[in-house]
Amino acid sequence: MLLGNIAQYQQWNLEPKYYNRYRIVEPYFQDDWKVTKRLTLNLGLRLSLYGTYRERYRHAFNFDPSAFTTANAPIIDADGSVTTFAGLV
Repeated sequence: MLLGNIAQYQQWNLEPKYYNRYRIVEPYFQDDWKVTKRLTLNLGLRLSLYGTYRERYRHAFNFDPSAFTTANAPIIDADGSVTTFAGLV
């Protein structure tokens, strides 16, 4: 394009486009209760309900279960530390 060949210039965008989908609902309820003449309680309750995350075209994840090999899986001790990889023993 810099040489003037505009008709032959192409630019491909290989970056995947992500379409994230999730629903969040956060209702809030509030009310006043007059307990006595001199005492009024103002109480509220907030709920946070998070829905399931999903990506429309499944581009956000790169784990392929068919490519996983248990022989190459890390060996994990009871305390949670990784000691070695099975393929390197």
